[in-house]
Amino acid sequence: MNTLTKSLMSGVAAIALLTVPAIAQSQAQLETDQVETDVETSLDAAGENIKDAGDATADAAGDAMQATEDAAENVKAETAEAMDQTGQAIEGAANEVDQEVDEIGTDLANDSTMDTDTKAAFAGYTVADLVGKNVLSDQGNDVGEIDAVVDMNGEVVAVVGVGGFLGLGEHDVAIGLDKINVLDDDTLQLVGYTEEELETMPEFDAEMATELEAEAKLYDDM
Repeated sequence: MNTLTKSLMSGVAAIALLTVPAIAQSQAQLETDQVETDVETSLDAAGENIKDAGDATADAAGDAMQATEDAAENVKAETAEAMDQTGQAIEGAANEVDQEVDEIGTDLANDSTMDTDTKAAFAGYTVADLVGKNVLSDQGNDVGEIDAVVDMNGEVVAVVGVGGFLGLGEHDVAIGLDKINVLDDDTLQLVGYTEEELETMPEFDAEMATELEAEAKLYDDM
């Protein structure tokens, strides 16, 4: 090997020794740069994910708040409607009670007036004054006569023998004195009763009443 060849080989070897570290350093730098790039990419992706999660959480919270507000408004509206309906029901019930009270008051007033009129019509009458009198229906037909006067639960009631002949086959019914008008000394007329209605009325039960004595007054003197 001549001197020139040795010189060339020595030069190549020197160049190789100088180049290898430079190449290794460049490769290491490239790898470092790639790692940094990968880390930055991962961090950016993580940041985006966190942002997206935060946005989703905020949206969910907003939706939940809106749903809560809507539910509260619905409850408020339903409560107001229920209270309104309850108020109307209470008002309606109160009106019905007032109406019933008025009707009761009217009935009591009518009963009081009727009692007064009845007592006035039979003032001074005794049981004997009624027993045996002829009785006409509301249409003026002869339907029977007064057989007795009794007390039924504190009310003076006339027992009218309807139909029959000579006391046989009569159908005895109880009629309140407020349903009897005095036509004359011998005749009484029923108010609101036809002969057919009298015949279908329940039979008078003597055990449910107390017969008054002949001299007993129908009502105390007014």
